[in-house]
Amino acid sequence: MVKLLHERHFRDLFIVFLVGALTCVTVYSLIPMKRSLAQGGIPFGGQVASVGGVCCDGSIPVTLDVDLSSTPGIPPIFLYDPRFTTVYEYGQVTKPGAWLLGLRTGPDICWTGKFCSNSLPVAGRMIIVGTSY
Repeated sequence: MVKLLHERHFRDLFIVFLVGALTCVTVYSLIPMKRSLAQGGIPFGGQVASVGGVCCDGSIPVTLDVDLSSTPGIPPIFLYDPRFTTVYEYGQVTKPGAWLLGLRTGPDICWTGKFCSNSLPVAGRMIIVGTSY
C-alpha cells in the first residue's frame, strides 16, 4: 500500500515538473520578441524577390529587390517568423512580387543546414509587416 502511494506521488510530481518546465520554456521563448515590440523597430520595405528555405528556428528568409531601409554591408534579407510577426492586410509575405512595408529588428543570423552549422546574415527580423495583394 505504501509503495503504491509512493509511485502515485512520484508520478504526480513528475507531471507537475513537466508542465512547469514547458511553461517556462514557452514564456522564455516569447520574451525576446516582446522586448523588440516594446522598443519599436527599424522601418523596412520593398518588393519580395525570393523566399529561402526555413531557418533552424522556424523563421523564413525573405529577400527584397528594393530595400527602402538599406543597411550597408548586409543583404536585404529579412526573417519572417509566423509565430511572432504581426501581418496586416493581405498576408502575402512569402509571395514573390508582393510589396512589404513594416518594422524590423536589427541585424541577425539565420542558421541553416545539417546541425544548423551554416550562417546567413540577415538585415533583421520582421516585427510587423503589411503587404500588397
